[in-house]
Amino acid sequence: MDRDICPVDTHLHRTLNRIGLVKAKSPDKTFFAINKNFPKSIAHSFHTNLIRLGREICTPKNYKCGICPVENICKFSDKNLNNNFISENRPFMLLDNI
Repeated sequence: MDRDICPVDTHLHRTLNRIGLVKAKSPDKTFFAINKNFPKSIAHSFHTNLIRLGREICTPKNYKCGICPVENICKFSDKNLNNNFISENRPFMLLDNI
């Protein structure tokens, strides 16, 4: 739809709160917080990469902080830094040119 906004689902809501980019109680509040001053032209890439992060690494349970690409900036206090996870070696950026 060619709009420069970042939709928020449960994956983004959970991940953005864990990382510490927002402190919101619901996906709706996360949506308004994150889109308030969003940089131009990266909303789609940001959205798709956070969905992947939330599905593969920053899962609701058994999260894999030891292989997380943003672990060093993440504010989540209950990190699982076990590195015994199988991870495909593929770039984290996806769908950034749609």
